[in-house]
Order: sequence, then C-alpha cells, then structure tokens
Amino acid sequence: GGVVMFLGSLWSREIFLVLFRKFELQEAYPVRIIVLSSYMYWSIYSFFIYPLSIKKRTFAISKISLVAALFNIIGNIIFIPYYGIWATTSVTYLSHIIFGFAGLLDKESRLSLSRFINITKFSALLIALFISLFAAAYAFQDESVITKLLLSALSFLGFVLFYFWVMDGSTVRTSNQELVK
Repeated sequence: GGVVMFLGSLWSREIFLVLFRKFELQEAYPVRIIVLSSYMYWSIYSFFIYPLSIKKRTFAISKISLVAALFNIIGNIIFIPYYGIWATTSVTYLSHIIFGFAGLLDKESRLSLSRFINITKFSALLIALFISLFAAAYAFQDESVITKLLLSALSFLGFVLFYFWVMDGSTVRTSNQELVK
C-alpha cells in the first residue's frame, strides 16, 4: 500500500493535469499529495489489527477507529478557522498516523505481535519510511517526468527488495493458529 500511495502522490500533478481542465483544480495537487500520503498508514493499521480480527475482537477495532475519527473531527473544528484547507490535510495526515498505530494500544495485540517482531523498531522503521516517502513526493512534486520515472523505478525496486527480505523470514512469518493462542 505504501509504494502505491507514494507513486500516486508523486504523480499527483500530472494526474490533476489530465483529470481537470480548470486551472484552479489543477493547482490543488499539493493537497492531494498530503491526503494520499496519509493512506500509507492503512497498511500499518492492517498489520497491527490483524491479531484482533483473528480473535474476533471487533469492539476493540471499532474503538481504535473511533479514536482516530474523533481526533480528525476535533482537530478540524479547532484548526480550520485559522489555517483553512491546510489544517484539514494536516489533521487528516496525523489522524491516519494515529489510526495506523492505535492497534498497539491493545495490550493483547501488542503481546501477540511482540513474539514475532520488535514492535518498537518495526514501528520506527515504518514511520521513518512513510514520512520519507511523503517528503520525497512533496519535494519532487514539480520535477520532470524523467526524474519521477527514476524515483518510481527506485521505489518499486526498494519494495521488491523489502518484500523478499520479509519473505525470507527475517521479519514476520507465522500462521493464524500461532496468533490465536
């Protein structure tokens, strides 16, 4: 999910030029970069919620969703009058970070996952990676197509290398039965 959202963010300007004829809408692509980048944290949410969904603890999952939604609503109410559209995008980005990592608030879920990975290092790695991808997409938003193609190829290569590293067993390899215990 993170690489796809990064690529969508990176190519926002070109996508908006194709989709919209009005200049005002074409120029709104920086907002899309922030919002689309925030969806990278959904993959973290899916990972940390997995033990809860296996154990059918849907109430705990709904509480996690509610915390992020309330943060988003309250943050928007407070900051929109002062900062406008940039407040909504920033608060949405932060609420998705909360949403992604809120699964760690559940002690049982945290204990299940800590048997297989170092949660602190894993979380720090993912947050650094996603913030770096967001920063790269934002920094290179107005670069040439050639530069964006190169970045796209590098991000895809990085994803493939990371995938094979994970599938090698260095990080997470388990069955549903082990998490249910």
